[in-house]
Amino acid sequence: MSQDDMKGEIRQLVMLMSSIRAKDDSRYEEHVNFNKEIIEFIKKIEENMNSNWVKIQKSLENLNVKIEESLDSLLTGINPDGIRETSKSLKDIMVTMEKSITSMNLENVMRELRGMSGKGIKISSTRTGSGAAETEDEAEEDAELISSSKEIYGFVPDHLKKKKKKKKEDEPHLLKPSDFFGS
Repeated sequence: MSQDDMKGEIRQLVMLMSSIRAKDDSRYEEHVNFNKEIIEFIKKIEENMNSNWVKIQKSLENLNVKIEESLDSLLTGINPDGIRETSKSLKDIMVTMEKSITSMNLENVMRELRGMSGKGIKISSTRTGSGAAETEDEAEEDAELISSSKEIYGFVPDHLKKKKKKKKEDEPHLLKPSDFFGS
C-alpha cells in the first residue's frame, strides 16, 4: 500500500467518523427534545390534576356542609316523645297480631283434626251471632273437610279419572294358550 492510498483511506475513516458524530449529535438532540416534551406533558397532567383536586375538595366541603344542615333540620323536626309513643303502639299492634295469628293457626289445626278424624271437635272462639247458625256452619265445614280429606289422600274426582275403553270380547287382540291347544 502506498502512502497516498493510506491517506485516502484515513480521510475516508475521518469522514465516516465525522458523519457518525453528526448523526449521533442529531439523535442526541432529538432524544433531548423528546424528553423535554415528555416532561412538559407530565407537568400539564400534574397541573390538571391539581386544579381538579382543588375542585373536588371544594365540592366535598360543600357536600359535607349540606349533609350537616340536612341532618340538623331532620333532628330538630323529630319529637322523641312521639317516637316513644309510636314504638309503644307498634309493640301493642305486634302483640295483638301475634295473638290473632296464633288463634287462627289453632283454628286451622282443629279443623284439620276434625276433617281427618271425621268427628266433631268443638272450637271455642269469640264469634258473635246465634248458636244455631254456628253449629250449622260447623256441620257444613265438617262435611267439606271430610270430602276434601278424601281428595288429599288419594281420592280422584270422576271428571279427572281416565276413561276406560270398553273391551270388545268379540275380537280379542291377545291369544290365550288354550287357543293353540284347543279346549
